[in-house]
Amino acid sequence: MRDILREGTEEIREFLEGPAQDLILARRGAEQDLARQLPSVAIYVWRDSPVGSDGALSSDGMWHAVKVEARLPKRCNNACSASAGADPRWPYVRTYTKRWGTKRCYELTSTTGMVKVKVVRFDETQQRTLNFPGGRLLWKIQSGHPARPRNRSHDDLTGGIVSACGEQFDPHLEALDTGPGGTNMTRFSRAFMLTQVPDANNWWFRDPDRAGLFDGYQKCWNFVHTEMLRHGVETNTCAVYYFSGGLYPDSRQGFRLRFVPCDEGFIRGAR
Repeated sequence: MRDILREGTEEIREFLEGPAQDLILARRGAEQDLARQLPSVAIYVWRDSPVGSDGALSSDGMWHAVKVEARLPKRCNNACSASAGADPRWPYVRTYTKRWGTKRCYELTSTTGMVKVKVVRFDETQQRTLNFPGGRLLWKIQSGHPARPRNRSHDDLTGGIVSACGEQFDPHLEALDTGPGGTNMTRFSRAFMLTQVPDANNWWFRDPDRAGLFDGYQKCWNFVHTEMLRHGVETNTCAVYYFSGGLYPDSRQGFRLRFVPCDEGFIRGAR
């Protein structure tokens, strides 16, 4: 019997000091190094197929930009609590003992919080309509901010992007312009992404391999926001997640989601 108990104790110790410990350390490391996780914002800028008014390929396509921003607890500037207060933790299982350590209990806690998503889309093409088969207008698609009309011409916008964001162009896509059928490939070139908010103290900009890139990146970031995204269509969506015990009005047990109005701070981009 003693040998059986000793063997069982050793197996439990191996598990606790092996996979269980690795999992705990990984979770703690993720919480302590939030700054190096994926960024909360991503911007993608590209040109569409370069088709002229006569249907033939032209040398240039219209510009488009999309910005997606996501906020969640601990990455929300203390604005993702379902009530007033600091950001909650992600849901986790808390463990504790009772009866002088003879009974171990597990409790699901930190079960309520908020997530937020903002999407901004800019399309250089202003007039797009959806018609009935007979040609009667069915729907005029809104492709720009009605209160902030765009004044730049296509050539002016292209020149501004090349000047402000030339350093951000993806070199692999730029190389397609020099390949066979370069005109056909033009729609792929000059595409780029911005995935870091320009902050000189950000670890991404302090990387030695990116030395000297901050000023150019910030110039491009500002241009895309002021000359493109500012004139785009914006959507803000916020939701509260919570755990339901299966009681009225929630008949099902488990995590649920409830959409709520977004706060003005998030809508204005302040947090």
